Amino acid sequence: KHLTSYTYNMIITFSGPQSSGKSTLLNYLSDRNPEFKFIPEVTRYIKRKYDLPINEQGSILTQMMIMTQHVANAYNVNNNQSINVILDRCSIDGLIYTHWLCENGLDMSAYSFAQTMHELTVSKYDVIFVTSHEGVLLDDDGERSIDVDFRNGIIKLFDEHFSTHEYNNVVVLKGSVKERLQTIKETLKLKGLEISI
Repeated sequence: KHLTSYTYNMIITFSGPQSSGKSTLLNYLSDRNPEFKFIPEVTRYIKRKYDLPINEQGSILTQMMIMTQHVANAYNVNNNQSINVILDRCSIDGLIYTHWLCENGLDMSAYSFAQTMHELTVSKYDVIFVTSHEGVLLDDDGERSIDVDFRNGIIKLFDEHFSTHEYNNVVVLKGSVKERLQTIKETLKLKGLEISI
């Protein structure tokens, strides 16, 4: 098993708009690092478990359930002190998608709730890898939205969010899959965590 200088488990998460390469990286890492605990994407989990609408059709209940699950992920993983965790998406994603929905008709109370839940979780993440959408095509996987305008709106909100909020734990992933994986490896090595790529 890989050794880490941390005395607690690390929480590593990915963030970014749909079709920005997160799933490719996560699948690659999970295949090569079985000692890590990988937590699947919250939005799809909520859709499957509760049969709630997602993407452009997301409701107040959908967004509240998504944000609540982000909090649960950030806090529950600390119950096991020996496993490093990698999350597919985090509360930043929930906040930004809720922002888009509120700009397009959803009651603003959903955004206020999302902000509160985000503030409760963001300090729990040791590293937030943000995947750039540049060079990645919109791909239909049967669940993500393939609406170009929706995707562009989400990209715009991600760009605005990271230009107006300062995080000391964000690393942007750009370039090819190989280049992104190398950035992940080097970033985690600096934190005392070895990962196979």
